[in-house]
Amino acid sequence: MIMILILEGEQHTFKSTIAESFRSIMGFSVIRPFRRANGTREGYRSRVNNLRLLGVPANRPSEDIIVADMLAVMPGIDVVLDRSLPSGLAHSPEIGPTIARDLRIEWTRLLWEHGKWMVVHLAIDVERDDRWKLRDGQDGIKLGKYLMQAKRLDEEMRAIQRLAP
Repeated sequence: MIMILILEGEQHTFKSTIAESFRSIMGFSVIRPFRRANGTREGYRSRVNNLRLLGVPANRPSEDIIVADMLAVMPGIDVVLDRSLPSGLAHSPEIGPTIARDLRIEWTRLLWEHGKWMVVHLAIDVERDDRWKLRDGQDGIKLGKYLMQAKRLDEEMRAIQRLAP
């Protein structure tokens, strides 16, 4: 059985660690656009910024649609997506609700063409888990912005679940 496993969640939820485990233990390919082959983010921001200067909408929901389309025509591979459209929409508040809905529908349609897929939402409780309690400025983000993005991602995940057959 071919499987696409989509890992979603905010920062510090071990998405990349889990993806790497699937790669090393089960032989899954891991897709995270604009990362180096070894999975690191070395030079990530400069690559994305350079692409944007060239008019390429890098690190945007459009690449999630393209990846889903590629997977729909590439049978026979097990793959882990280290984030995809739900995160893309959660981090793009300028995309209106109608376009976001249409993107969700197209994304799920393309993935259904591939076969078996599952979205896993990894979450942490930033209020209750002292080990992961975020402070303003940690990793260059503000706590309020983190919570807002986490709420948006939760909303996107619920919308995706409603599309499932």
